[in-house]
Amino acid sequence: MLSLKADKPNEKIKDSVPNNGSSETAHHESPLFRIANIAGKGKGLIAQKDITKGTRILCEKPLFSATRPVSKPPANLEIMFASKLKALSKASQRQFLSLHNNFPGKYPFSNIFKTNALSCGPDSIVGAVYPSICLINHSCVPNSHNNWNDKAKHETIYAHRLIKAGEEITISYVSEGTSDVRHSSLKKAFGFDCSCDLCTRSTSEIKASDARRVKIQELDDAIGDPIRLMNSPGKKSGNVSLAAPIVGKRIRWMRCGSCRQTLL
Repeated sequence: MLSLKADKPNEKIKDSVPNNGSSETAHHESPLFRIANIAGKGKGLIAQKDITKGTRILCEKPLFSATRPVSKPPANLEIMFASKLKALSKASQRQFLSLHNNFPGKYPFSNIFKTNALSCGPDSIVGAVYPSICLINHSCVPNSHNNWNDKAKHETIYAHRLIKAGEEITISYVSEGTSDVRHSSLKKAFGFDCSCDLCTRSTSEIKASDARRVKIQELDDAIGDPIRLMNSPGKKSGNVSLAAPIVGKRIRWMRCGSCRQTLL
C-alpha cells in the first residue's frame, strides 16, 4: 500500500484515540471505527459515529519495517522477511499473514509486504506494515490522510473532513495524476479498478477534476523548483508568486485536505 503523506498534520488535532503503542496487540479497538468486510474490497474500516475534521482516528506502531529493496534477488528478500516475521509474537505473525496479498505465489512474505507497506514519511525508502492501518482502502477523494511521525516511529490516520457514521474511512494510495494515470497505477500495483466517488462521476466531472489536478501539479512543480526560484524569485506561475522565502521547500498541494476538498 502506497500513499502520499502529509508533512505536518492539522495543528488543531483532536486526540480522540489512544495510541496503539504495541504491535503485539490484536487489531486496534476503537469507539470511532470497526473493521468490516466490504463488498469488492475485502476488509476495511467503517466509522461507528460521526468523526469531526482534524480528529486522530488511529495511531499504530509497525509490525515491522524494511528498506525498499533495489536489486536483491526475490529468494533473498523472502529470507529477510521470514526472519523479521519469526521475530514477532504469534499474534503479530497472524496479523501480518492475514493481510491481503495481491501477488500470490512463490514469495508470500515479500508479496504481503509489497501489497501493504506504507512509506515511513514523504519520499522515504523505508516501508512498514501495520495490523489495522493496512486495512484502510483507497479513494481518489479520501476522507482521511496518513502521517508518519519520525520521532515517535508510528503512523497516524487523521480525518481531513467530517466522516459520517457508517461511512468507510479511506486514504489515497496514489493522489497525483489524472484519472487515467491513477487507474493505471492502481491496477498495476494493487490489481483493482477504482470505483470511488470520483471515479464513478460523469465524464465531464472527471475531466474537470483532471484539469484541476494538472494545474495543481504544475503549481507544485513550479514552487518546488529551487533553481527557478533562485533565478526568478519574483516571477509568477499563474496567480501564485514564486517568492524567495520558500526556496528549497516543496509544498505538497495534493496533500492538503482543505485544498483537496475544493480543488480536486
